[in-house]
Amino acid sequence: MIDNGHRNIAFIGSSYIPEYYIQAFTGYKKALEEIQVSIPSNWIQINAKDEESSYECMANILRSNNSVPTAVFCAGDIFAIGAIRCAKEFGYKVPDDISFVGIDDIILSRYVEPKLTTVKIDKALMGSLAMELIVKKINGEQVKSEIVESDNLIIRDSVKCLKG
Repeated sequence: MIDNGHRNIAFIGSSYIPEYYIQAFTGYKKALEEIQVSIPSNWIQINAKDEESSYECMANILRSNNSVPTAVFCAGDIFAIGAIRCAKEFGYKVPDDISFVGIDDIILSRYVEPKLTTVKIDKALMGSLAMELIVKKINGEQVKSEIVESDNLIIRDSVKCLKG
């Protein structure tokens, strides 16, 4: 989003799976700090757990007294799908008025309108690493958390370029 000229970027995540969402939020926060942008605190919504609750998170952002973000980073594709539905029902065009990016590359990401730009997670690698850790734990070995890099951006139609 930043490479496309966005500076007013909201965040929709969840506190229900703390480790994952802390990582997603940390990446979001780091990206904004690098370009020295601060955003209103009510643009950070962490109560999403499904499509309906992410709809409500987006409604909270749109009802705030601040201006509307040009983009929303969602810590899950299902959150982005709910947020997009909300933005459309509030009368905004996606991506012309508000752009969206999710994480996970779920199958629905290819079929929502517009098709969702997303960060693809290597679930096969995550699964195999998890099994290795479980086997080690069963065998009494010490294990530590593994981090799977997730920089595979799948560019679709939900982000507007503001540059140019």
